[in-house]
Formats: sequence, C-alpha cells, structure tokens
Amino acid sequence: MKQLPSPAHLPTGQTIPAISDLLDDSTDARFDRITRLAQQTFSVSVAVISFLHQDRLLFKSCQGIDLPLLPIEQSFCGDASLDEAPLIVEDARQDARFAHLSMVMSAPFLRFYAGVPLRIHGQRIGTLCLLDPQPRQFGSEQLQLLGDMAAMVEELVQRDIEHNVSRTGLAMALQESERRARLVIEGTRAGTWQWNVQTGETVFNERWAEMIGYTLAELSPTTIDTWLALAHPDDLV
Repeated sequence: MKQLPSPAHLPTGQTIPAISDLLDDSTDARFDRITRLAQQTFSVSVAVISFLHQDRLLFKSCQGIDLPLLPIEQSFCGDASLDEAPLIVEDARQDARFAHLSMVMSAPFLRFYAGVPLRIHGQRIGTLCLLDPQPRQFGSEQLQLLGDMAAMVEELVQRDIEHNVSRTGLAMALQESERRARLVIEGTRAGTWQWNVQTGETVFNERWAEMIGYTLAELSPTTIDTWLALAHPDDLV
C-alpha cells in the first residue's frame, strides 16, 4: 500500500476509527476480492481502492499496477475522492485536468478513469476506481454497477466500525467492572486469590497473606500448593 502526500485542500482532522485500523501496510483479502471482481467485470487493466487519511491518500488494494509514490496532484483519485459525484474521464489525453499527469504522459499511459467516492456517515473516505490505457465510454448501467461495488466496500468499512465500537464498549465495561471490584476488595479488606487451572498461575493479594499471619514476600514464590498447605481444613472439603 502506498502513501501519497496531499495538498492543503484535503480534509484534515481525526479519522474514523475503522479507517485508522485499515491504514497499514497489510493486504486485506476482502478488498482484494472487490478490486479483482471490478477488474474482471469491466475488463480494465487496473482497479484500485484508496482511502483518505488526514493529509495522505493510501492505496489499500491495487489490481494490475504497482502504484508509485506520487504527489496527490499527480493522481486521478485525489480529485475523485473529494468530488460529491463519480468522476468519469473517457480520455485523459483530451481532458485538460489530467492530460499533464505523468501516468498519462508516460508509462503506464493511462487514458480512461472511472472513480466512485466512498462515504461513511456522509464523510468521504476514499475511492473505488478503474483505469485503463485505452479510451472508452462508460454508460449509466456500468456506473450503477461500479456504484454497487463501491457500496460493498462501504459495507465492509461499516462492519469494521461497528465491530470496533462493540469491542471498545466491552473493553470499557470490563475496565469499569474491574475498577469496582478493586474498590470493594480494598473497602472490605478482603483476602483474595486466583488460580488459572490451565496455566497453573496463581495470584494472591497482600491481605490474604496477612489473614494467615504472613506477608506475600515471606510466602513467595506462591503456587496452588501454597494455598493447599495454608487453607483451613473446612475449605478443602
């Protein structure tokens, strides 16, 4: 995945959490399946999913090309990601906005571009796009199909968001539960111990040792045998 410098007009600020998780160097088979499908369905040389992140444009999945590190103004995707509507360029050499691009003027000599913005909660997050060295027309039915594929990408990102929210909520609830448990233990001066049956690991608090007339340092190292040796006989029944 490539990272492209971005001009000042790109959106800045915090990124949606799920997007942050996606912005790494790892490949993602879910997105690769969609770009492969797009490449084959439309018979184009290149299909790409890119994400916007603060001042960067990152290509998460690329089929048919190894995208170089380019200034964002030297790419189609920067404009497409910022547009409200899909961007169709039937022949870049005949389009003053893009005729100067290095990828148009030199290898891979791209001429055709079709890009659909990706949005989550109304926020533009990137683009699903097609590129090809041959000029071509792109009809409304084809655009609708590309839009459907873009919606598939958005659904994957939305699932990641929901998963992250659920995971974060559970983690916060667990932290709060543990905090309350610590307050109860400290307030009641209860002696506690834990035993992981699978690993054999044990954890005793200082109060437990005090209740039987020791300090943890005096009993260290502690194991389940420590508890068995010092427990009241009634507790072993």
